[in-house]
Amino acid sequence: MKFSWIRDISAVGFALFFTTHAQQPASSPEHPRLTTWECTISGGCTPHETSVVVDWDSHYIHEANGITPCLSLSGVDRTLCPNGTACARNCVIEPANYTNYGIVTSHDTITLSKYTRGDGSPRKGEPRVYLLGPDGDYMSLQLLGRELSFDVDVSALPCSENGNLYLSEMDMTGGRSEHNPGGARFGSGYCNAQCPVLNWVNGTLNENERGACCNEMDIFEGNAYATHYAAHPCVADECASAGCIFNPYMAGSRNFWGPGMEVDTAKPLTIITQFVTDDNTTSGMLVQIRRMYIQDGKVIPNVPAARDDGSCLHADNFSSSVGLSPIAQALARGMVMVLSLWSDPEHGMQWLDGGDAGPCDYWDDAAETQQPDPYLVFSNVRWGDIGSTYRHKIGFASSVSYKDEL
Repeated sequence: MKFSWIRDISAVGFALFFTTHAQQPASSPEHPRLTTWECTISGGCTPHETSVVVDWDSHYIHEANGITPCLSLSGVDRTLCPNGTACARNCVIEPANYTNYGIVTSHDTITLSKYTRGDGSPRKGEPRVYLLGPDGDYMSLQLLGRELSFDVDVSALPCSENGNLYLSEMDMTGGRSEHNPGGARFGSGYCNAQCPVLNWVNGTLNENERGACCNEMDIFEGNAYATHYAAHPCVADECASAGCIFNPYMAGSRNFWGPGMEVDTAKPLTIITQFVTDDNTTSGMLVQIRRMYIQDGKVIPNVPAARDDGSCLHADNFSSSVGLSPIAQALARGMVMVLSLWSDPEHGMQWLDGGDAGPCDYWDDAAETQQPDPYLVFSNVRWGDIGSTYRHKIGFASSVSYKDEL
């Protein structure tokens, strides 16, 4: 994710709760279930009863024993929250209304919508959710020497919109602590390589206005007209904001990704990302981030520019200096899956889909008129041994057969 944004935190009704320790959950949340799978070559795929939780700032946080918001569109109420200890004492956090944020799940499928119509009038959603394990902590995806695959439908996502599936090296508990007993169950602990200055860091008031920095691996960013993947390594609190990017349009393949093109974004498709090590183990050195696609039962290799060591087409100075090692270490330790949908009025999403990156104009009014209610659909999320997550799509496929194709 390249930018952060301010969220609408208004709530549709709430109850008053009397607590002695505040910023605790006012009540136990219910999370939309989203089945995912972990796979091996020998044993096939085993389902996980995972769910999703919306980001902390999308929950309603209000005065304990009262109605005054601790967080509003104008920012944190400094009377209730002069410091982290007082804020934790004075405020409670409510479970979220997922429909209000355009989030709907069914079995292994999640739909993220930009606008919702809960009360009959348009409401901006732009949701960001995290994959939650059955134990109430985030699901840890350890992907070094392994692969991740998922299905995506971006046919209703026009220019200037960005649908994402990415990995963030967040604290798996969400920073659960005395001041943040809800932790991951309430979507706390977000961080990324843009080092956003958030109202709360790990669920505690960000008194020093420090950036929330961590390794980030953008598995998929895109819409129906452009896409890229990018590694954003960090060393301490210094991160690669632009990162190590691969964009097929930027590589000169102008007919690869789009409606009616080689990867036809008018239809659902499968995206596979493999984190290949030098010794083909889960403890080796990361040497390549390999991408391929499946559509209509056919494997579509990445564009030729990505088939050697093409983990990235463009790298900023920091990425060039540190290489992929910080990302490899984060993948080995475990990262959190993030799903989101957002727009970028300030920059028109040109870094993703305009100029050298894609065919879109600065603000494509025609696309917005044709698709006034942007949304995207993710489904069938699987991770595991290289070659294990997508064989059911084409009868049989392995990493060896993919290499042979190249």
